[in-house]
Amino acid sequence: KQLSFEDKDFLGDLPLVIKSDDFILVHGTLGEPERFHYMSYLSLAVETFHLMDRNLCFIGHTHAPQIIIHQGKESRCSEMPRIKIDPACKYIINAGSVGQPRDGNPMAAYGVYDTVSGVIEIKRTPYDIKTAQEKIRTAGLPASLAERLAIGH
Repeated sequence: KQLSFEDKDFLGDLPLVIKSDDFILVHGTLGEPERFHYMSYLSLAVETFHLMDRNLCFIGHTHAPQIIIHQGKESRCSEMPRIKIDPACKYIINAGSVGQPRDGNPMAAYGVYDTVSGVIEIKRTPYDIKTAQEKIRTAGLPASLAERLAIGH
């Protein structure tokens, strides 16, 4: 209800998968990107790894920052928010969300990919949650969207 027809047309015309020389961008997963699956299980990450023709895939949708590494037959979640890319590995990076975080941390999350050094880092920063909540309510969006900002869920 908040978007104009032009906005909806613009969004509807965007590609579901974007590929650059180094990486792939997709909202959910590479398997059926039009269905916007949540990559909430490692099995979905493994499927995406098998579909990747580049070493890096940046995703969103879950709003939870995470770096998943695949090497050989093993896939694991990184414990570190900063990693140096190893060309022998594949990576799925969810940089989190500047709004509507879903990992229990209300701070905004974003990622920085330094293509020169080959380093990816997920960063956090505080923001004015009260003002964001007020804007959500003023826009007539569900109250739950405003309330969850303070707790990061």
